[in-house]
Amino acid sequence: MRYDEKFKIKVAKAYSEIGNAAAVAKKFDVPVWSIYRWGKLYGQGGAGALKEKSRKPKTQPLKMDDKTERLVVATWFNTSANRNYSSVSRILHKQGIKVSSVTVKTIIYRRLDLWS
Repeated sequence: MRYDEKFKIKVAKAYSEIGNAAAVAKKFDVPVWSIYRWGKLYGQGGAGALKEKSRKPKTQPLKMDDKTERLVVATWFNTSANRNYSSVSRILHKQGIKVSSVTVKTIIYRRLDLWS
């Protein structure tokens, strides 16, 4: 369950005043581990530390610049014997381009429109 910032602050203040996590947990009907975590955060950074943080990634995973993606596709087509995502990844690693086999697969599927 998610709790809003005001509620967390109220609970953390109660914990800092009472000092007994079990009693505060019972009073507010919150798991004890939440009391400990919120109390620690509140003690270290005040009310600002209890703000809801974004769960969205700060970068786009598996998204590369166009030039690198073109190189992945070109390597895919230029590799004839035993072509697979891992072999393309290894070839690119030897050229100094760090691309995982999963990323190779994603780029190939996206660029060749294989998702449809």
